[in-house]
Amino acid sequence: MARNDADPAALAALELFFDGGAQPNPGPSGAGALLLGPRGETVWEGSCYVGARATNNEAEYAALIRGLAQARELGAGTLVVKGDSQLVIRQMRGEYRVKALNLRPLHDEARDLARAFASVTYVHVARALNARADALATAGIALGGGVAAVPMYGGGAGAVAAPAVATAAAAPPPSSNKRTRSDERRELAPARRARP
Repeated sequence: MARNDADPAALAALELFFDGGAQPNPGPSGAGALLLGPRGETVWEGSCYVGARATNNEAEYAALIRGLAQARELGAGTLVVKGDSQLVIRQMRGEYRVKALNLRPLHDEARDLARAFASVTYVHVARALNARADALATAGIALGGGVAAVPMYGGGAGAVAAPAVATAAAAPPPSSNKRTRSDERRELAPARRARP
């Protein structure tokens, strides 16, 4: 869906829903994001193929990056970011450290994009409340088939170019960077605070 002709002042405050997925994890992955205006209307939405061997968390970050880039392009001043990835939301809030080496550049890019807004709030939502973004992420996986990365669909002025990290995520991770459930549990552990 291309951006609509809403009043630019109305676009000052937007909601961003994002989701990413890999089937299996790691494996072919996609990202989806949508922006809602102040009355709940869809201002923009899109999907992209992230890569053939990306992790679910890499796909989540790719979706967040795509949504942040589009919100910036639309001129949003205030952004409420909603996603069902507890890891990404808490890392963006600074509650969890980014331990996984493959996620650090993605986190840094998302954080840099977020600096463009006057205010960004990160909210963890239940999966059921993120159904549209999940459907867009699943559609992104279907766009695969050997393509490294494709622009968000929706065409025209509403589409954005893939961020550099989405293309980089398409490369298979090094064998020493193999992800396991215990790696993800460690990432979910709260950041340790230094004692005074």
